[in-house]
Amino acid sequence: MSATFRSRLKGLGILLGLALLLAWLGWRLAQPPHLMLTDLSGRPVSIPPRQGLMLVNFWATTCPACLREIPVLVRLHRRFGAKGLKIVGVAMPYDRPDRVVRFARDYPLPYTVALDPAGAAADAFGVRFTPAWILVAPRGRIVWRHTGYVDEAELARLIETRLSS
Repeated sequence: MSATFRSRLKGLGILLGLALLLAWLGWRLAQPPHLMLTDLSGRPVSIPPRQGLMLVNFWATTCPACLREIPVLVRLHRRFGAKGLKIVGVAMPYDRPDRVVRFARDYPLPYTVALDPAGAAADAFGVRFTPAWILVAPRGRIVWRHTGYVDEAELARLIETRLSS
């Protein structure tokens, strides 16, 4: 075996190894973390859910964009909740739990609101800014991520497609 051939073979091995590493990282990043949070009534909230489609929205009571997006979440809940979409609004760790509870009492939200005081969910999903949106498919795969204002019609089409497949 010539030195050139061995060199090329070694290069191909390195490229194959890098390709496998990148494929694994891509797969791993698409897998949601398995978390257990608590809703405002003290009930456990599993992310991802055992079944069904879940829209996870990271928000804060001090975030004007988040508050502006709440009606979108309410409309999505009304439109798709009975069809299998579960919405969970996860309060950011810097948002005091008493403030979140008071907000949810003053503005009754039809979807689940969970607390993340230690920041485990935000860290696991890599969320640094709000509002952050993550759509988790029935098999636990992250199928869509977005930070900032959302295009409601686009998100509704994506949810409709996922629920009907």
